[in-house]
Amino acid sequence: MAELQEMLRRHGIDIRDIELLKRALVHRSHSARSNERLEFLGDAVLDLLVSEYLYSRFPERDEGELTEMRAALVGKRILTECAERMGLREHLFLGKSEMGLDGRGRDSIISDAYEALIGAVYLDRGLGAAKRFVEAEILSGASDILSDERNVNYKSELQHLTQTEGRGTPRYRVRTTRGPHHRREFEVEVRIDGEVRGVGFGDSKKLAEQRAARQALEALVAVRQTSERREG
Repeated sequence: MAELQEMLRRHGIDIRDIELLKRALVHRSHSARSNERLEFLGDAVLDLLVSEYLYSRFPERDEGELTEMRAALVGKRILTECAERMGLREHLFLGKSEMGLDGRGRDSIISDAYEALIGAVYLDRGLGAAKRFVEAEILSGASDILSDERNVNYKSELQHLTQTEGRGTPRYRVRTTRGPHHRREFEVEVRIDGEVRGVGFGDSKKLAEQRAARQALEALVAVRQTSERREG
């Protein structure tokens, strides 16, 4: 607990209520007095802070785009990575049923505890302290997170664009599947208005679809920007 307090102090956060901090780390498998309520609060605080950041930084983006960006920044994978960097997993209070063979909890448990920790910081030190923590831990790396294709739902962004322009819904089709079962590669195309607009490859159908959507999205955006320049 002292190590965790010291980490928070490096962000200018000096937790006064040690029992509150401890509660943030208690999973329901360990005690009925768990971190679930703090997780609920921390999730709301995190959404608010990230929404405020995106609203200010990207004034040209609409609601749908901002929603997708927020989902990328507060996704379970990102929260788990942040929690791992600060060694939060080692401080969790888990019941035997959740320890696993290696004595460590599932990723979903640690990401939930991370949100609970944000809730504890908010209750103990206020919104300003929670904001400093989120800025240092998550938002400082926002550009890298948002540019990582694992965190961006290109299929959703492409569909939003095509529907906004009256082009309907993109259609995906697997062209080929190559390689042995344990090293499978998929080739997927995406059609818009009946025309192939993007092709993607990946070791899963989902990844190939995302890459095809990204290619199509970039192509459509480039065409729109060229048209706007000509009109301007």
